[in-house]
Order: sequence, then C-alpha cells, then structure tokens
Amino acid sequence: MLTYSCTVLRPRVRYKARRKDLSRLQILTCWAITGVMKMTPTAAMEVLLGLPPLHVMIEAGTTD
Repeated sequence: MLTYSCTVLRPRVRYKARRKDLSRLQILTCWAITGVMKMTPTAAMEVLLGLPPLHVMIEAGTTD
C-alpha cells in the first residue's frame, strides 16, 4: 500500500532520513511476517521473503 504513492514519495526518497524511515518500516514488517528474533539481519529477511528494499522499489516506480 505504501508504494501506491511512489510518485509522491520518489523525490523524498533521496534523503537519507527518509530512507532510514522506510528501512525501519520494512524491518517491522519483516518481523511481523516471519516472527523471527529481532537480531535477525534485515537483508537476510528481505532475501528470504523476496522483498527488495522499499527505497529501491519507490525509485524504480514499481507498485507490485
């Protein structure tokens, strides 16, 4: 649902603070989906779930 507004978010994603916010959101989502321990690396969870980082999806303009 977040990436539906990617045309609005795209200019802001270039800021480091916004990328950090998106990364935190992705971490929380991965934890909720998988139920893993909080020490699990984010990159490992993203690979297992097949999720690219949110800022990459937004910059690419993909919404799936």
